[in-house]
Formats: sequence, C-alpha cells, structure tokens
Amino acid sequence: MNDPLHLVSRDTLPFPPGANASDTLFTTAHFSTNVLLTHNYTLYTNLTLSNETKCYLAFAPYITRTVLLPNGTFLNSTDCYVPLHSIRSRGYTGIGFAVLFATAIMLALICLKKHGQRFLREEKRFRAVGRRWTWYWMLFVAACGLISCVTGVDVDRYYVQGMPVILQSFFYTLMVPGTLAMVWEGVRHWGSWQERQIVDHSPYALPQDDRRGKTEFYLPLVFYLFAWLTFFLTIPRSWTPIQKQRSTSQTALVAAPAATDARFKAGAVLSVAAYIVICYSLWHSIKHYRRQPRREGAGEGTGEGVEGVKIFFRESPKIWLSSLLLLAIRLAYGIASSFSFHISLLNVSVNPGWPYGLGYGATVLLMGAIIVGGFGERNEDLQLMEQKRERGIRDDEELGVVRKPGWWRKGRGDALLDDEGRLRAMIGEVGVAKRGSNVEAELEMGEMGVREGGSAVHSQDARIGDPDPFTDATPASTPESLPRERPTSQTQSIRSMLFPENEEPFRDLPDGPKEAETVNTPRSEMGSSRTERSSQRIRSMLDV
Repeated sequence: MNDPLHLVSRDTLPFPPGANASDTLFTTAHFSTNVLLTHNYTLYTNLTLSNETKCYLAFAPYITRTVLLPNGTFLNSTDCYVPLHSIRSRGYTGIGFAVLFATAIMLALICLKKHGQRFLREEKRFRAVGRRWTWYWMLFVAACGLISCVTGVDVDRYYVQGMPVILQSFFYTLMVPGTLAMVWEGVRHWGSWQERQIVDHSPYALPQDDRRGKTEFYLPLVFYLFAWLTFFLTIPRSWTPIQKQRSTSQTALVAAPAATDARFKAGAVLSVAAYIVICYSLWHSIKHYRRQPRREGAGEGTGEGVEGVKIFFRESPKIWLSSLLLLAIRLAYGIASSFSFHISLLNVSVNPGWPYGLGYGATVLLMGAIIVGGFGERNEDLQLMEQKRERGIRDDEELGVVRKPGWWRKGRGDALLDDEGRLRAMIGEVGVAKRGSNVEAELEMGEMGVREGGSAVHSQDARIGDPDPFTDATPASTPESLPRERPTSQTQSIRSMLFPENEEPFRDLPDGPKEAETVNTPRSEMGSSRTERSSQRIRSMLDV
C-alpha cells in the first residue's frame, strides 16, 4: 500500500439517515448501511457511491429505481462515467478545430499527389519519397488533432472524468513530435531541392564526401534522436492519474503532479533541442546553396554576426520561416504547460483559449502555411524540366543554333520513326541506305577497316610507297610479302551497306570515272595501278 494514490483523502459525506441505524435513504431508494460498508462503498461530495472499483450515481433520477442486493450488487443503477452534461465551450471549440483538421487531411492528400508524382527518372541521390515525407507527417498530425478535438466533446459531457480526457491528452501530446518531424522534413527537403538544381546544372559541383555532405548525413540522425526522446519521455506512461479530477483535492494531489512531472518537462526541453537542429539545417542550406556576394571585410560563407542574421531571414523561404515561428509558439506553450497545470490542456477546467489558441491553433496555422506553399509551387520534376529547356534555349542562342519548330519534324515524319528508323533515314540522305538490315547492330558489331579506292580493306592492304597513318607496313614491303587476311562478315556487311553494287559513290569528283572503275577492279590489278592514282586516293569520308 505504498502507492500514494491510496493515501489521498477525498471529500466524503456520511450516508443519509434512513428508517433505522442500518438503513440509509437516497431520495426514494433504501440501502443497507451494513452492505455498503462491507463492500467499502463511500459517498463522495460529487454524490457518487464508489469503492475504487465501481462507481454509481447517487442522486435523482438515476438512483430512484436502484436496488442493492446483499452481495453488494446494484441493479438498475447508472455508472458514473456517462455523458450527462451538455456541450460547453471546450466541446464547441473542439468541433470547430476538428473540422479544420479534417480539411487539412483532404488538402494534404491533394498536395501529396501533386508533389509526390514523378515525371523524371528517380535518382539515387534524390529519392522521390524525400518530398513526400512532409505530407505523410502532416496527415499523421492532422489525424491526431482530429481525434483529440472530437474526444474533447466528451470531456465536457462526462459527469466523472474518465477515458475522454485521457484520449484527448494522449493525442494532443502525440502531435508534438509529429509536428517537429513535419517541419523538419520540409526544411530538409527544401535544402535537398536547392542541391538538386545545382547538381542538375553541374553534376560535379557538389561532392558528397566533403564536410557539407557529412553534415547533411548526421543532421537527420541528431534531429530524430531528440524527436524520439521527446516521444518516449511523454507518450509511454501511465495516463490514469490524468483522469483523477473528480474533486478539487483529488485534482491538486493526483492529476496536477502527474501532468507536470519531470518527464513532461524533459520532453518539452528536448523538443526545443530538435527545433534548434531544424533552424541549423535551414541555415546550412542557405549557406551552401544560396550563396550571396561577399562584401568587403565580410566573413566566409553567408556572413557573421548581424550580417549573417540578415542574410538568414532574407534568403529563408517565407513558408518555412513562418512555419518555424508558429512552431516556436507551439513549443513555448508546451514548456509553459509542463510547469503550470492551470493553462495545460490536461486540466479539465482550463480556459479553452490557452490550449486551442496556442496549442491547436498554432498547429493549424502551421499546416495551413505549408499547404498554401504546396498549392503555390509546381512539381519539382516539372520545374527541373522547365529549367533544362531554358538552359537549352540559352545554349542555342550562344551557339547560334536555330531549332526547327515542332511541326517541322511532324511534317517530315521524323516523330513517327524509332531510333533505328532515324539512323536509316540519315544514311539514306547520302544515298547509301541499305534496306532490310539492322543498321545499328551492324555499325556497333562491325570492325571497320581502312578504305582503299572505294572498298574496305585491312591495314595490310595499304598501298606501298605512300605512307598511311592507318598502317604498320614499311615502304620497303611489297604487297605480295604482306599477309593477306580475308575480310570478316561484319566488314563485308558494312562495305556492302556503305557502297552497294552498281553505284558510283565518287562520280561527282573531277576524275570520278577512274575512281569508279577501281570499285570493281580485282585486287591483283589494283596493286599495279596504285602508284598512278596515289594523289587521287580518298582516305576518308571527310574527303568526299
């Protein structure tokens, strides 16, 4: 019996007198005093009969038809934990905020679809789930707020406080680490988005093994350490003492100390530590991804002292700057309520302006600011595609390239061709297209030799006496002394593709007929006439 809950004295009343010394009269119901005392029933000042296990209402009209059996069982009785009162200010305000949280859930789902959709191939460095976590946590926070506000209705209606006050307090407290995570993921992803734009423009501008990359690796670990400590200090606990607010003395001796114990205080302080990590993450992103021109005499990075603070507020996105301000209000109220039970939501007699204004209200405004930003911004993949298009236009202007309009390609039929079809069309423009063959595969698999006199030959067949950069033969060698190698099937295929039969590829040259004759000249006759046509030999396609 060392539990302090059993040592607390409450305001009690004597049993009302009845017909005799062993009888007590509750309005029109007669009970045996001996049976009540045998089963440890006590009459409290709130007109309830309780033995710490069961509790019944002891006033009219709820006890009028009640019957007490000799074994201590009540028949036709009314339990204490029933909603008897009408809804008051706490319940009406809770209904209004429940509607706001439900609206936030629908809007968050719309923003999740808008920003979570992918239009580009996912990169390992920038996962698509990174930009969805903000909305995931917002859905979690809004759901907790909705449940907490709805259960606040029964806190007003219950005659004796029970499960409703526990549910409202539990989900209200659970909103704190969720709100921290929501803002953290938004700020972290904003920095990741700035990094992605820089990397897309210059892939090697930001290495991942430098001090900046290591800082971004450890920051999430530090934040979630404080966030989870806040969760474990405030959520996994015995919530039963919170409902012990059935009288003034019980509230002061049981509920108030439980709502302001050391764990609640430590959780509130650790939430501030997580908030500092969020602010540092935003400053880190501004420092590395939103560089400002350095003034003469200024320090490195984004500046120091007053100048650094000015740059921080100037370069911070308005959405997350306002979110940090609203989050600071919410955390400040959490710290104050952990020290003062008078303004805490866990107090059933609290003025609703405190928890709904500084607790729920700040959270709703925080989610509203993020949702407005989500509707105002485009999908990041679409923004990246637009930036690439603008960079392409600027590069074309610098190079003097004029792009054909879209209808030009459609009119020529290029838009209907696949990659192999476009390659065959490009070869067909020079009059050497080969139909019915896989051009791309032949070009990749073939081994191109040195073309000699309109035909593809190996380096050993190069003409003697005329130094050729593509051959290892010396001038002293003769064609007969060089080893002959039969052309491979890939070489023959490429040769037949580039120079089909009955076609003179060099007929437009001044001495085209001579070169055209060499196309079908046998290899034995070609060697005797190489010296005469050494000045007319075409070494590559660049000479055509």
